[in-house]
Amino acid sequence: MRQLWLIVSLAVCGVLVTSVLPFVSVYGARADLFLIFALAAALVGRKDRAVMAAWAAGLAKDIFSQGPLGAHATLFLLAALIVVHIRSYFSVELITVQALLAAFASAICNALYFLVLLMYHPHVGVVGPVGYVVLAAALTACLTPLAVLAARGWMRFLRIAPGPAISRQ
Repeated sequence: MRQLWLIVSLAVCGVLVTSVLPFVSVYGARADLFLIFALAAALVGRKDRAVMAAWAAGLAKDIFSQGPLGAHATLFLLAALIVVHIRSYFSVELITVQALLAAFASAICNALYFLVLLMYHPHVGVVGPVGYVVLAAALTACLTPLAVLAARGWMRFLRIAPGPAISRQ
């Protein structure tokens, strides 16, 4: 049942990406809602379930985009693995740490996806996507702490994040 809600959550993200976010952009760059979902799961969730949710978010982005199938799923999986590993060294409760991790993950994912697209379309120019990568990373970094704050309860419902500790006295 929880997997169904994960699918519904990602479908809602897909509807928002295709209907609302095309109208909300800064010089053509938009925040990556699927990556924000994956990073929120990686920042708050258990390691195994957060990685699974990040892979599912990447696969959903691949389905809703026109790129090669599996590219975003692999990149989001790697980003979630890195964030899950790094979060043990930092206090991820701080908004600045969340924003910096999101900016780093977004820049790396967008740059690597651009390299994947260059393999398929070698005639694409390089100057335009660099600005897009920087702006998309900044927008994703700004929205990720808000998504983490708003999604803690939802991640607990999906059993991605652990619930409150039960004291046995």
